[in-house]
Amino acid sequence: MTIRRGADWGRLGTPPEGLVVATSDRAIADYLKSGVHSVAVSGGDMFATLGGVTPSLETPRLELPIDAMRIRYRSSLISEWKTEVCCSHCVLRSSDVRGGWLRGEAVVAMNAQYLGEWDVAPRGHPNDGRVEIIEVDRQMSVRQRMIARSRVKIGTHVPHPDISVKSVPEYAWNGTALMMWLDGVRVGLVQSVQIQVLRDFATLWI
Repeated sequence: MTIRRGADWGRLGTPPEGLVVATSDRAIADYLKSGVHSVAVSGGDMFATLGGVTPSLETPRLELPIDAMRIRYRSSLISEWKTEVCCSHCVLRSSDVRGGWLRGEAVVAMNAQYLGEWDVAPRGHPNDGRVEIIEVDRQMSVRQRMIARSRVKIGTHVPHPDISVKSVPEYAWNGTALMMWLDGVRVGLVQSVQIQVLRDFATLWI
């Protein structure tokens, strides 16, 4: 059940036998895509969001339900749609590796709180039925982006007039082709992306 404001989240329990262990966000997503929906976590941004404590071999362990994201995308307006499952974050930004996020439009959909060392979505929660969408205006200057980069490490990059934030159960983007990363893995150039929250899609153990 999706968490309610002020309610306890998760419970102490005994992990099932043969529980798989994921050391990264992509590994979690790979297990979910293969039909495995109960996973122990020992690394990655979702792990950091959940507290970042190395799992003990002893029981009981903390059992936490989380949402996931269904990502539908296509590389052009006439190409076929493809679908992926994403655990922690979907990143869209300029394909110019020399400029990267310092230039052009950028969009980040966060189910986890962290993206590497950045505290991107401090107000989000991985089991609230929503994702945090952070959109960077293409006109935002390099100087302002550098300032935002220094602030995002402690989650103070917003409010900012060139950065919009919203919390939604679904999201759609279309535009000039951007490079897409899912859970830290580069997928390729995309022109259309649709995101849907999959509520209570998995159980993670820490």
